[in-house]
Amino acid sequence: MTDLPASIAALFDEKTAAPPPAGWYPLTYGAGFHQMLGPVYGGRRNGRILIGFRCLKRHLNPLGICHGGVTASFCDYQGLCAQKELQYRSFLVPTVSLAIEYLAAIPYGAWVEGQGDMVSNAGNMAFSHFTGRVGTETVFQSRGVFMIRPIPDEVGLELLRNIEAGGIDAASD
Repeated sequence: MTDLPASIAALFDEKTAAPPPAGWYPLTYGAGFHQMLGPVYGGRRNGRILIGFRCLKRHLNPLGICHGGVTASFCDYQGLCAQKELQYRSFLVPTVSLAIEYLAAIPYGAWVEGQGDMVSNAGNMAFSHFTGRVGTETVFQSRGVFMIRPIPDEVGLELLRNIEAGGIDAASD
């Protein structure tokens, strides 16, 4: 990164973070906010799509735990999990509503994974539920409402191709 203060650039050059567990694949949304939050990964367990990220220094609040805004941004990705039920033929964007319950702190270095379900879809709206865990502890829950766009989700389709090619279920940290 160029033209950033050294303290900010250092946050994005964090080399000490552990890699994701086996069976997780990077989501490649290209330029934009995704690069600030990520890397975000996708995987499959028991036939379900999951997403995950490692809590890094840039994700921390002044208390040294994951900032609620980072958690909220991660929850906004729940549509990717729910889209599997639409076979990624449609893209769930933009977000209409997002509600979150923060249940436990996410510590630095933790592997955070989320599992989402499409609760229902009606017309051009999809309703989903998303649960986030660190290990076996539930750290947040959220509900989202998304517009259904009748365009294929290329990132979701790429994720499915990677998962099928890898042939293994995502491991937990």
